Amino acid sequence: MTILASSVTEWISAVSTAALGLLGFGFTVWQWRGSGFRPRMSATVDHYRRAVQVSIDNRGRASGVIRRVAVVGQQKGSNFDVPCVIDGFADGYKPTELPGFATMRLVVKVEIPAGADRTQYSFDETAEVLVRWGSGKDTYLDPEHVEDASFWTLPSELPPK
Repeated sequence: MTILASSVTEWISAVSTAALGLLGFGFTVWQWRGSGFRPRMSATVDHYRRAVQVSIDNRGRASGVIRRVAVVGQQKGSNFDVPCVIDGFADGYKPTELPGFATMRLVVKVEIPAGADRTQYSFDETAEVLVRWGSGKDTYLDPEHVEDASFWTLPSELPPK
């Protein structure tokens, strides 16, 4: 009987130690994953398809760089940049650092020549938003179309410096 009791207590101790080890490992992986640069991105195109609002939320604790934001279209199987203007960037988009737990909202407007009627210009329905982040990772966003909204007059919200 003593051998059996000793054996059961050792098994209980071993199982509880293994459970604590797995719990500790799971917690470590969860914390390690949260310590990186983890952007969550979404895009919304307005009713007239003249402006796209791109939202980039960094859910991680580390900062990272958003290297490129562009609207791309497809023609005969290849991508091409659609002429556009990003509010807050006079000379085109420049790589921007996004700190941990920060948000950036960009308003990308279709480029309209001076003196032209803006009602004649819009993004194509197949246009996507390209976001290049980190060390060359590309994310293509298919903008969600929103009825009865216009982003044309909204300013971009850039991250703190």
